[in-house]
Amino acid sequence: MTAFVVLVFVGFTVFKASMGHPGPCGQPACSPSQQEHRDNFMSKTFMEYASTEADPDNTMDFTQCHLKEKLNDLISRSQDTINNILMYIQKNVTPLTQKFLYKIRYEIDHALVHIRSFLKSLKVHHYSVSKDMENKLQSKLEDIKKDAEKQMKHMDPKAMQQALRNKMQEMKDDVKKDVKNPVHHKDDSKDLKKELEDVLEDFEKRLLRLTKDYERKVDTKTHNIFQKSDKGHNKKDKPNKPENKPSCMTQRDQMDNLWDSFCKKYR
Repeated sequence: MTAFVVLVFVGFTVFKASMGHPGPCGQPACSPSQQEHRDNFMSKTFMEYASTEADPDNTMDFTQCHLKEKLNDLISRSQDTINNILMYIQKNVTPLTQKFLYKIRYEIDHALVHIRSFLKSLKVHHYSVSKDMENKLQSKLEDIKKDAEKQMKHMDPKAMQQALRNKMQEMKDDVKKDVKNPVHHKDDSKDLKKELEDVLEDFEKRLLRLTKDYERKVDTKTHNIFQKSDKGHNKKDKPNKPENKPSCMTQRDQMDNLWDSFCKKYR
């Protein structure tokens, strides 16, 4: 399901652009590439739904041109439904996102206190520490917090993970460059610089675990949205099982029924 939830993130980002939120180029409307991502998202979403709801004796092969064209036509005529689906996802995922951001902010604030204490300890033990070291590390921690808020607005934990790795590598490089061992440092003595590097490494692992946990929870939530049972639906809402081996037209008719059933969930 990982690929599926990534499509959800892409679809939601494009949805925001189409509803008046600035896109990457500051334009409120979908660009052709964004619309392509949006349509691809809906194709994957519907195929996920159809794989569990379609007649098992009439499995649809969406690589066939006539079915692919039929699905593209349904999508192009159902933009309001697509908006409803994406808003429904947003509504269900927002509490998870808010909780995730709270944890990220807590971890960063806690790490900042720890790092400040560590830098003081370095100076006490005669390590050479550049004057702006604390400010540099604090600035990068604040950048991580801003990156998290930015990426989560787009529901994009993958981008968040990459931004985190990049920023943490910058912090580690700063420590290696701006913190020097004491002149009379002994090889067998306690290496506080290495301990600070370990602190940053542990901090990065904790944030990555939080991000991946968030992604899994959104994955599960999204999967449940599209796989929840149809207990409230009548059996007649589901496609009828054909008596004979279906023709291409029969499959197209079944797709119409599946699409109607799919859309009813979000009207």
